[in-house]
Amino acid sequence: MLTQDQRQSLDVPVIKRPLWLHLDDNAPRTKSGFSAFYNKEKKKILGIVPDGAQYLSHLEAIDTIELILKELDESTETSLHLLKGGTLLYAHFKIKKEMDITPDETEEAFILSPEIILHNGFDGFTGAGMEFGISINDMHCRIQSLPQREMAAFYPISNVKSHIQAFLGGGMDKICNHIISLQDIDQWNTDEVVDFCKKILSNKDLKDIYEVVNASSRNWNIFIFLLEKIEKKRGYRAKREAEIALSKIFKLKWSMSYR
Repeated sequence: MLTQDQRQSLDVPVIKRPLWLHLDDNAPRTKSGFSAFYNKEKKKILGIVPDGAQYLSHLEAIDTIELILKELDESTETSLHLLKGGTLLYAHFKIKKEMDITPDETEEAFILSPEIILHNGFDGFTGAGMEFGISINDMHCRIQSLPQREMAAFYPISNVKSHIQAFLGGGMDKICNHIISLQDIDQWNTDEVVDFCKKILSNKDLKDIYEVVNASSRNWNIFIFLLEKIEKKRGYRAKREAEIALSKIFKLKWSMSYR
């Protein structure tokens, strides 16, 4: 659950104001059909949305997920990613359940934990929604999202709760089995990996990538290494975009919402 400091960081003074059309000095202004989210503290417009669209504050969205996890008696560690001056929020609720899927006792431990990933925003594109993810040795990766129709708003909460229950139940067993089955199968193309990394990383970084790609026999070691490198060099949003491309290259068989 959130710490007090985390809650304070999300307490952004955002208000919703209607936008008006004023085309002629002699004509009265008329409603545009759109509203703007406005940060009173920074005096900045965060995004423009159609009138009637349902949006939650960051804390309202967080409280929705925390309430469900409390009802399910699940404890979590929560990490927050606030982007674009607080306009976008990505919150990772790491469930305190660890699964050891290390293929060989002589190798480095391979610990997996399930995650609930919340996204919320005021940019007019990213509303309240939920993704499912995994944490492998503390590297976060989203793997599945609710269908778009479930992301429009969190209500009714019972729908969201049932999805979380399914994910934490049999869904995690399928994910673990899929990851284990990928460990020794060379399903991906080295050139595709390197070509993708050339687009977003420096030549110095590519040297490290060549060494890992050529030396490791474990698909997941390479996948996680690449995500860690990209997040460190380019940031959280770039890492989210890389998850999409790398999941396709590595032929990972799960459904993702590409946002």
